[in-house]
Amino acid sequence: MSRTLQEEFDSVHQTFFPSWDKEKKWKIVDKAGPHRPHGCIDKKAQVVEVQCMSPGQSLRVCLIHEIAHAVSSLGHGKEWQDRVEKAARKAETIGETSMAEALREEVRVYTEPFGAATATAEMVYSRIKSERLCCPTHGFDQIVDSIRNDFGLTREEFLRQFKRSREVFESAKG
Repeated sequence: MSRTLQEEFDSVHQTFFPSWDKEKKWKIVDKAGPHRPHGCIDKKAQVVEVQCMSPGQSLRVCLIHEIAHAVSSLGHGKEWQDRVEKAARKAETIGETSMAEALREEVRVYTEPFGAATATAEMVYSRIKSERLCCPTHGFDQIVDSIRNDFGLTREEFLRQFKRSREVFESAKG
């Protein structure tokens, strides 16, 4: 018998983030769409949105990825990486070694390419559009912070280097 999205969310919450959201205010929402990544969060509305996926490890990895943002930061910087690594260690302790490997791969995806790559205008503006369409309730500052953290830039450096960021953000309204 397959689990529902809510059951997977509850299981991940209880197993990997037991001290988070004790009042159970956060909700899980299935948000499929052409411009959506696998998932995103809205801290203000306290919603985790995920693209339609079959229950199982890939959904659980996506939920851990997104809840790690809720408990740490919107970007994929050190705080988020540390929280996902903590979940990977927990997966190992409960015998889910393939889950632990998948979680570490999630971190690697965000550390190696961005750590080695220089942010280009095309890359940054594409991310702004994608994140704006994914999570329309996220403001300009939230999206900028998420992206700049991935590239290790301060807000000032980011805005100086990517002068069209606000314009791209405004034009990407869904």
